[in-house]
Amino acid sequence: MNDQTKLKTIKNSLFLTLEDIHSISKEDWNACFITKGKRKGFLRDTLKGDHPALALLLALKLESNPYKFDVGRAMFLRNDAKTLFQELTVTLGKVSKWVAFLDYDRSALEALNVW
Repeated sequence: MNDQTKLKTIKNSLFLTLEDIHSISKEDWNACFITKGKRKGFLRDTLKGDHPALALLLALKLESNPYKFDVGRAMFLRNDAKTLFQELTVTLGKVSKWVAFLDYDRSALEALNVW
């Protein structure tokens, strides 16, 4: 199984889990991932302004690569987004081994056995 196939399988499994528990939309899920280039399929670094998927992206970033987590943006999330972020971190914490594959840099470091 190549890396893109593994990444796609993990993304689909996580989406199905989060969709059932937290009613995450497919559009919000897709907004968190890069669609072109060598990092295609991996997590974006950020989203613009008050994007509806910002809480989801921040929760995924916190579990996949805490060094890239943006504390400032998480502190200023609005009420609904903050609640969603807190719920997602609990859920994603249980499957953090799989969420780690969604970050390009962490995947590369784990392949080199230095993470």
